[in-house]
Amino acid sequence: MKPFDDLLPEEQEPQHEELILLLQRAYRRPLLVSPAEQAQILARVRERLVQTDQGASLNGHILVPGIGGHSSFPSRPEARVGKQHRSGWLVRQLNALAAVLVVTMLLSAALLLWLTAGGGGDIPTLTLSTNVATIGITTIRLSIKNFTPSTSVALTHDIQEPIHLAGGSSIIRVGPAGSANVAVNIASDWGTGSHLIVAEDLKTRYTASSTLQITGAGPTPPPHLLIDNRPLDLGAAVVGTNTIRPFTLPNSGSGSITWSASSKQAWLLVSPSQGTFSSSQTISIAVQRAGLKPGEYKGDLAISSNVSPIEHVEVDMSVLPLTSGPVLALSPALLSFSANDGQANPSPQTLTISNPGARPLAWSLASQAPATATAQLSLLRALGPAGNWLNAAPLSGVVAPGTTAAIQVVVRSQSILPGTYMGTLLFTAPGALDSPQAVNVSLTVLPHCGIVTNSGFLSFTSVQGQSTPGTQALSLNATVGCSGAAITWKTSGTPSWVAVTPASGQLKGTSSAVVPACRRTPIPASSRLSPG
Repeated sequence: MKPFDDLLPEEQEPQHEELILLLQRAYRRPLLVSPAEQAQILARVRERLVQTDQGASLNGHILVPGIGGHSSFPSRPEARVGKQHRSGWLVRQLNALAAVLVVTMLLSAALLLWLTAGGGGDIPTLTLSTNVATIGITTIRLSIKNFTPSTSVALTHDIQEPIHLAGGSSIIRVGPAGSANVAVNIASDWGTGSHLIVAEDLKTRYTASSTLQITGAGPTPPPHLLIDNRPLDLGAAVVGTNTIRPFTLPNSGSGSITWSASSKQAWLLVSPSQGTFSSSQTISIAVQRAGLKPGEYKGDLAISSNVSPIEHVEVDMSVLPLTSGPVLALSPALLSFSANDGQANPSPQTLTISNPGARPLAWSLASQAPATATAQLSLLRALGPAGNWLNAAPLSGVVAPGTTAAIQVVVRSQSILPGTYMGTLLFTAPGALDSPQAVNVSLTVLPHCGIVTNSGFLSFTSVQGQSTPGTQALSLNATVGCSGAAITWKTSGTPSWVAVTPASGQLKGTSSAVVPACRRTPIPASSRLSPG
């Protein structure tokens, strides 16, 4: 069999060039096809092209004289061979046509996905009226294009901090062309430094981003985790009772902070136990008294971050002896879920209700509501019913003394946006010594893996006819949703008078890449620049 890359007989036919020309006209603009899709297309085309008649001549339609064998009718064997080769030629023509159809269908599917991404083949974009603003400038304009027509787009800045527009909402509606233009007030708490502004399509989860540099208040302060180290007293309660308190992690500087928290005491819990934030984040600290003996307890919560040494918070609590009556004991006191933006919902988790008391316990789930006013609360309100992400079942039951019951806790992450959400399950039990009791649930939705730059713009100034300006550095960093995965990147849409080297590369883990950019020398004749 001939190698796949050789020119096949059917490729020499005039119809072959017509088909290729037809495809080139139909798909004049380049398609964004992933390596996996390219491999699929090539495999399908190979499969069709090699399905030829193994006994046919490689010359296809040329008649081959009979070889050997004496016959009184020499014309018959020759006619049979010629018919066989014409049949092989037809088979190859049909296979080639089938291969073209395979390519056409695969390219059509790719084109459909490409068009669905927004704006007739253009990627979603977000541009700012200015990429540099001072503290005194309080309003800029955001222009978004090529999003899904007539859909909703959420606006956030830095680490999933909602951008509050007029009326308090962070979600806008784009027009039939997939574009919108809105005014954004820059609040004083943004601070100096670089801020990433992100627009996310609520239907497709495509995102576009741009960088805003705020100046005018001196040097940009580094991120700093400012923790209240005073002992935290969670009081006294009977065996089986949980006590939960909110605890705030503030950033007194700029940028973002990545942190984690842990405790060596099994009864001291924290949720979520890790995260990344720009302004502040509220977490839950809980003490769980189920199975403990009466007495005084002292615990230690260790909080580490990428900006400071490990800090410790002392947590104190007391356990009181049981008295007569049922006790509503919930375990664990805190639940943590994690999911990726737009991906499958995380698996359900089990919550156990036990009754260490002496009488039957009749319980019910009274409410499922936000526990603290997190930054994402405004987004949940804007989403309406789709923002109801927390559910549990069953909603009521009876637990005999010394026995337990199980509750399934389910979260729906697909309908909400990236960020950390806090919810509360509030249980009541008439006659119980510790009713009502709460369980806090945290859900962290990680953003898409992507690349952000340290600047949304580069400015070059030079004198016509003289030497080119110096090189400027553009820093590339992976977003928090990449989780250390290797990311392949490349530049596109670069003007002919700008040189970026290298034009492609790979980010690994949490490392960053610095890409030099400069004005090209010499400038191509087709794009000679005039003063301006």
